[in-house]
Amino acid sequence: MGRKIAVVSGKGGVGKTTVACGLALALSKNGKSVCLVDLDIGLNNLDVLLGLENKVVYDLADCLSGRCRLKQALVTGNGFENLYLLPSMRFSSVKITPLQIKSITDKLAGVFDFVIIDAPAGAGENFELAVYGANEALVVVTPHMASLRDADKVIGLLKGFGISETSIVVNRIRGDMVARKEMLSHTQISKLLKCPIMGVVPESDDINIYSSFKFDKIAKSKTVVAFTILVHNIKTDKKVIYDYESRYKGLIGIIRRNIKRSV
Repeated sequence: MGRKIAVVSGKGGVGKTTVACGLALALSKNGKSVCLVDLDIGLNNLDVLLGLENKVVYDLADCLSGRCRLKQALVTGNGFENLYLLPSMRFSSVKITPLQIKSITDKLAGVFDFVIIDAPAGAGENFELAVYGANEALVVVTPHMASLRDADKVIGLLKGFGISETSIVVNRIRGDMVARKEMLSHTQISKLLKCPIMGVVPESDDINIYSSFKFDKIAKSKTVVAFTILVHNIKTDKKVIYDYESRYKGLIGIIRRNIKRSV
């Protein structure tokens, strides 16, 4: 059976969907078969992010209502060899239950190495659906107190749902600000939330290129390296952290972070 991982967040705007998409892409490029399940019902946009919106014929609601088989709803393209998407719906009168979601993710886990579930932000009804279909969770946060406060609530809820394998992905962290002590480090975040860090993704314009799948332009960028390390940690259960801070330490580092601050 494949692993079922819900990517969640305490609040919107922290880059949860981008991290879910980037993780799925990095896993697929690592030779793993991956299915992305869009459970951000009503605000779903994974098909757009992957450039597959014109390929969607059926969605999750069609599967649940019996209008199509699960296999028919899966879409792929844009050169993806191991990556598939189960799209969600913007509007539907279909009442979805946690057991139905679990049945679908169990079936997918019987076929794919990884089932990555993009959950809605916050802790509403659809959050429960997403979590019920997973065995593990990645909580996406940014190094800001508002994000951490909401993430703390979500981590508590995950324990209540029986998700014991919970860890954090710190998104949009800036090494120059951490070095100047103007931003929390990943270590401080882990201590505050009492939860291990699975990986960090640095603030970078390359994330937009990465999400557009123009890999030839950023083959050695810090974004690609960060997601590669994240995949390594997930596969091996190790906690190697992308080095986002060292280039801003020492004399040269002071010059770099001062230049970055003035830009």
